[in-house]
Amino acid sequence: MTIRSTDHETIAGLKPGQRAVLDQIWRTFAGTGFDDGKLRALQVQRMSGAEVRAVFAELRQLGWVQAVIKAWGERLYYIPFDRLVQLASLYGGLADRPDLTSSVSLIQEGRAGIATDLFNALVYASLHELSLTAKGVLHKKHIQRLSQVLSLSSDDVRGLELPYEHIEAYPPHVAVMLDLLLALGLLRPDTEALVLHRPSLDAWLKLPRAAMEKRLLQCLMQRYMKSEPEFQHAAWLLCSPRLAAGVWHADTQLLQQLEEKRLLPEANRSRLLQALKAWLQCLSGAGWLDLGENERGDTLFRWRMRTGAQLLAEDIPWMEAEGEPATLIVQPDFEVLIPPDTPYTVRYTAARLAERVADDHMSVYRLSREALAMAADADLSPGQAISFLEAHAAGGIPDNVAAALRQWSAEIGRTAFMELTVLACTTSDEADLIENHPRLKDDIKRLGPLYFAVQADKVSDIRKLLTAAGLPPRRGMATLETMEQAAGMAHMSPISPPVPAVTDKYGSEAGKAGNERADDRPSAPSSGLIRMSHPALLYRPDEAEPKEDNSPDLAQLPVMWTRDYRSYHLSTAKQIMEQAVQLALKVEISLEGKRREFIPVQLLRSPWRVAGVLYEPDADSPGADVQLGEGQWQEMRLIVP
Repeated sequence: MTIRSTDHETIAGLKPGQRAVLDQIWRTFAGTGFDDGKLRALQVQRMSGAEVRAVFAELRQLGWVQAVIKAWGERLYYIPFDRLVQLASLYGGLADRPDLTSSVSLIQEGRAGIATDLFNALVYASLHELSLTAKGVLHKKHIQRLSQVLSLSSDDVRGLELPYEHIEAYPPHVAVMLDLLLALGLLRPDTEALVLHRPSLDAWLKLPRAAMEKRLLQCLMQRYMKSEPEFQHAAWLLCSPRLAAGVWHADTQLLQQLEEKRLLPEANRSRLLQALKAWLQCLSGAGWLDLGENERGDTLFRWRMRTGAQLLAEDIPWMEAEGEPATLIVQPDFEVLIPPDTPYTVRYTAARLAERVADDHMSVYRLSREALAMAADADLSPGQAISFLEAHAAGGIPDNVAAALRQWSAEIGRTAFMELTVLACTTSDEADLIENHPRLKDDIKRLGPLYFAVQADKVSDIRKLLTAAGLPPRRGMATLETMEQAAGMAHMSPISPPVPAVTDKYGSEAGKAGNERADDRPSAPSSGLIRMSHPALLYRPDEAEPKEDNSPDLAQLPVMWTRDYRSYHLSTAKQIMEQAVQLALKVEISLEGKRREFIPVQLLRSPWRVAGVLYEPDADSPGADVQLGEGQWQEMRLIVP
């Protein structure tokens, strides 16, 4: 029977055996993937391999372990991220150490924040076409300008040693930002550019800041943490709910905690300390930590406004709450002040029509003719910009600013070039027939006596309709000269430009064929610029219903071996013990007149012996490694889970 995951969604709701197996998986693998071979090698106190596999199947049914399928059909298992958040609470917190933190030299205050950086990158992408070179790399000017809008620096992430494509072209911090934008589905690669994906962008901007921070911390932990279990344990210890914001701790305290819980091999201590320092630097660059140093040279850290546990909390609303109308402050010196509680939907429009000055507790922008012209090029007209400011400016727009905006509006965007596909006729009679065709009215616009503007993606359909109407267009694209000759005209009739369709940098209109994808849902956080190691981001999920471990070999065991606790002939006793090793079963034996539990793990020859772990019955004491020779035990019985 399948156990509903809703029955055991918390660690406290697990049975003792389930928790024991889960704890050992967590201790051994943390959030990394493991295969069936590593599962078979997993040792849990007082549990045989068969018992571990049976409980493991239950944990899969409960959702505590998930699986993916590699290309050749092999399964990889892992603890999903939302369950790792719960397991992090098992570590406990870090004790205050005044001897380590009484004298702190501040090295780096947390930067503006990764959510702010990502927002600024989105604004830049909305105002510029992120064109790609023939090698699929952003042009150098875009790389440089993206670098300038980020508070995150290369030094903040260089120590992570992230592997990514075009490492010679992208500085590490720009690579991280592009990876996040791609992984979150906010940017999508087109044939010649990276384009904003409007549905994903709209959904992102509707999130409250806390939800953005949560999603970004999840992304950083899933995508950029090293795969070594001891590193992941240290990173998750940072997110323990028992750590308080504003309290200094030393990196060596994290290592000491792992050593006390026997999660850090001594040989790996120095390497882990360096990797941990790099991770702390990354989190500070993302705006979550302040970094310091004590007199001993230890790296100190403290969570700023909220801790990692608070950032990863589940009770965050995932949409902006309805509240008072968002307000901006437009000042006579043309600066626009954006209060911290302003929704990002409002921030985004404000940021697109003004120049960014500073990102602090209150963001500061400045209105200028150049910024307004750039917004107009990105399909935010001066009229729309003025209407937006009038709707959101607390106290209105100062008279001098309003006058300047009206003057700039009159000067910007009065002319523009357009790319058109034109349908040409040889006489006005054909043109009149086409104009009055009931199935063509929505797809063409008459420009003059003989010419129509045509949507480029409708050419094939229009060609079929014209052919059916007895006006088949010639193959290919005609030239202006050939159509003039066919019409017997010396000059082409004047063309009145149509009203241009509103397009944007998201590829949401048909300005360029192929920009919009058929599937406009936000993409899963898997495909980005940086090469991933987490199995959930590399392989397809295993959709099959997890099944209990019903080995056919267990069904073939003689019933007597599993039912009766009794003595056997020496040869039969050896055979039973060998079956226990082969099937990873526990054996109940009588040794020196006492019942014991024995987990055999290896057969030895010359003379015949069996090595394993011996447990006292009904005791929590650890088992003893022993070797038993033939005839050394009396009664026995196989224990099948």
